[in-house]
Amino acid sequence: MHARRYVEPASGMKGSLPAILAAGFVIAACSSSGGGTTTGGSGGMGGNTTGGTVETGGSTSSGTPATGGTTTTTTASTGGTPTAGSGGTTTASGGKTTATGGTTTATGGRTTATGGTTTASGGRTTATGGVAMDAGVDVHADVLQDGSGNALDAHSDVRGDVAIDGPADDTPPSTFDATLGGTMFVANGEIFDPTGAAFLPWGVNKAHVDQENTGLEITGMNAVRVNLYFRLPNATTTSLFDRFYAAHIVVIPGRWDATCMEGNTFATTLATDVDAWVAEAAAWKKYERASMINISNEAGPSNSTVWRDQYITAVGRMRAAGYGGLLMIDSGGCGQDVDDIAKYGADVLVADPLHNIVFSLHVYGDTPDVTTLNTNLDRLKATGLAFVIGEFGPGRNIGPSPTDLAPADLMASALARGIGALAWAADDNDLPNSMADDNWFCMFYNLTKAYTGDAADLTIFGKVVVNDPTVGLLAVARKAGGF
Repeated sequence: MHARRYVEPASGMKGSLPAILAAGFVIAACSSSGGGTTTGGSGGMGGNTTGGTVETGGSTSSGTPATGGTTTTTTASTGGTPTAGSGGTTTASGGKTTATGGTTTATGGRTTATGGTTTASGGRTTATGGVAMDAGVDVHADVLQDGSGNALDAHSDVRGDVAIDGPADDTPPSTFDATLGGTMFVANGEIFDPTGAAFLPWGVNKAHVDQENTGLEITGMNAVRVNLYFRLPNATTTSLFDRFYAAHIVVIPGRWDATCMEGNTFATTLATDVDAWVAEAAAWKKYERASMINISNEAGPSNSTVWRDQYITAVGRMRAAGYGGLLMIDSGGCGQDVDDIAKYGADVLVADPLHNIVFSLHVYGDTPDVTTLNTNLDRLKATGLAFVIGEFGPGRNIGPSPTDLAPADLMASALARGIGALAWAADDNDLPNSMADDNWFCMFYNLTKAYTGDAADLTIFGKVVVNDPTVGLLAVARKAGGF
């Protein structure tokens, strides 16, 4: 698959100095201390309480029910048999009780409250005498340790009111605890902002950091993916990002050096992209809380373990360099291959010590119609991985990877499935002097003119992306919190 387009410089200027890109902080480990006692909470209205104080030997005393609730006493020594709370279910795994419907979950004397129960300060109960959890542990609930006070391993999966000690290497964890790192994160196939609210990226790509696109913020977009191919001085790039960040728009910086590269060239160029990220790891730390880092644009072969293995290496290097936030990884085959994500995305996620990756599919000529699109999206949704449509164009058989798929139809399919979508592009102009027409990928006719909301300034493509009453940015996009 050849590159789908040639990007005309917006202003005819290309800088030579490297732009400094986003970075992050390492998530701090949680720890506990003392002698192994956990005190159970009390049930909320209509709820039940199971749990209490763990004594040596694993005995659990009953808690006190709230109004309308019942009390269940569970004795669960090591390897013992658990008893379900009223209205709940029993999970027999080393003396573990899981109750649903507003109950407390007890695991060897560990109490977790969900739906009408009480936990320790901060929404988590941690047994004393426990072992500190490392930064890679995957937790998105109220439990940090198992009944023996040991840290859960890096692939333990905790959801809501069910605690599951997962296998070490074959099941990808589906959740991430934002409270540990304070960044955007993925859980159960969705993206969440740093406050824990679900976030649907609904925005645009920006091809040129040398083009200000004054007024782009008022299109309603909540995310912008920025092509850093033109490496202008740091002040130019950071000024652009400061502007978007101040408008509570999630920034997604990416590198374009390995676009459509395959084979040995892919491995070498991807490594070069990561070299640059590593070298610049401290520069954009302030953006990490509400940003995603797109490691490399459209890099790698289709349906390939090479794509998988090279990205496992790349992610490991990014984490070691201090990037603690949400990473974005494009599929191979110029970004259009479904198989890379469907077959190997879970392997890449599991290998990430923070399990915090969103995958990206680009939709062009490999997706000729809505039927193909929906089949591909449903296949990827079935994986349980978080992913977005990282690029889509104007349809109408435009460009070197043409499709008749209409952007409004694509956006409707994505929206119906809770999948984010980013239009390519606000400023991919095809005419000199920062001008564009309706025969390419640009959303604005004149990139030197400030956008004030006048639909006459938008191309055919731009009118759909911004103003469509059902799927446009103004109708759909909701800003992230946590800036």
